[in-house]
Amino acid sequence: MSHTNLHHSLGWYGRPLCRHYLAIVFTRTVLGCSVGGNAAPLSLRWALAATGEGQVEVIGWWPNELPSVFEWQSVSAELHARGIEQVRVLITDDPTVSEAAFRGGSAIVLGAGCAREGLPSIGLAARHRKAIEQAISSANSINASIVRRLKRKAPLGCAADAIEAATHLLLQAQRRIDASAVAVSLSDRASVPHSVRPLASARRTSSLAIAKGLIS
Repeated sequence: MSHTNLHHSLGWYGRPLCRHYLAIVFTRTVLGCSVGGNAAPLSLRWALAATGEGQVEVIGWWPNELPSVFEWQSVSAELHARGIEQVRVLITDDPTVSEAAFRGGSAIVLGAGCAREGLPSIGLAARHRKAIEQAISSANSINASIVRRLKRKAPLGCAADAIEAATHLLLQAQRRIDASAVAVSLSDRASVPHSVRPLASARRTSSLAIAKGLIS
């Protein structure tokens, strides 16, 4: 099954995206698959987006054979087509991505290895720096969980099997994120009087809680 068809079958393209994101964190997962008994590692890059309120969501994934270069232009075009207009910060481990233009302006690009150190220098509010740091922690936790679970399934066989297995794990992670959002919403409703409850509270979720809850 192709990347696009699998995206559609699992509902990735049907999921509404925000027009504006505070940050998108791209993470690379190396899948240890084989072809004809020979190792044929595959790189799966996936993205976790964060809003200024601390909400996070998995917004997509893009496979490519190693050691090929990540095709940022096609990914950018896909994100545009799905409605994203502006991203404040883009975090990636791909050194070839130095500029990320969106309709609402160019994103600040930070390398994954030095993103935390670079955040204080780009003029973000403290709460936005915290939201991005927590999104990075969430992405790292999700990736560690995927790698650990895929090792249990080894050997993964062909590339298609490996991609489908990893994608289903990403979908499970998104379900946990959604469940966490519902739990936080219910907690807000129980603790805040209806007359003063902010409208955004029903959609607010804690990235830090997600980061803790995704490791199993």
